Amino acid sequence: MRSLERGLAILRAFDGRPPQLSLSEVAARSDMSPAAARRYLHTFVELGYLAARGRSFVAQPKLVELAYPYYATAAFTRPVETELEKLATELGESCALTVRNGPHVTNVLSANAHQELAVQIQLGRRLPAYCTAMGRVLLSVLPPDEIRTILEATERVRHTANTVTDLDELLATIERARNDGYALGDEEFQIGIRSVAVGVRDASGAVAAALSVSAVASRVSTTTLITTMLPKLRNAASCVEVHLATGTER
Repeated sequence: MRSLERGLAILRAFDGRPPQLSLSEVAARSDMSPAAARRYLHTFVELGYLAARGRSFVAQPKLVELAYPYYATAAFTRPVETELEKLATELGESCALTVRNGPHVTNVLSANAHQELAVQIQLGRRLPAYCTAMGRVLLSVLPPDEIRTILEATERVRHTANTVTDLDELLATIERARNDGYALGDEEFQIGIRSVAVGVRDASGAVAAALSVSAVASRVSTTTLITTMLPKLRNAASCVEVHLATGTER
């Protein structure tokens, strides 16, 4: 089991930032020695999940196969993708459905806008919850003590000059997301990108995912996100909730 856990840590190291990783970078990200990381890397290269590029390694398309069972067995996938595509077309901006796993969130479905300079959302990308709109929405539905515990255990990196890392300020921001029913991300994880997110409930009524829209900051203001895009985002979330609850098209 320990070997499986470490192998998955190697694969998770390849999050696309940067697209190629050296042995030392993989070892650091997976918290193991270079010698151990090398053995796993060579195994994944032999299996076709990774490829060697000189002294670096890069993810291969075969990795997508590992996610296929999830999408193949999820009855809601195609209808929800359709809702995301409709929303992306209507807004002219990219959108995603995201779930939380501890202190991180992962994009499980996405629809990228086709206009020039639109944000391109990576399917399967893992992001920190504390400094993203999606993460704050998903944290906001937890009990306050649990939110504090997660944030205290999180390495709160200052990704940009806008990143909020202070614990009390983050708690206040997440509480505001709870009261408002949405959260904003204003160039906190990546310079030049703003996002707004709302919660999506499953059949039990619990918030199981977040639906978000991301836009280039130079083109879309926070005011536009809230006044123009948020109402449409909420409408789309209502449609997605039907699919999550029934697994059928509305």
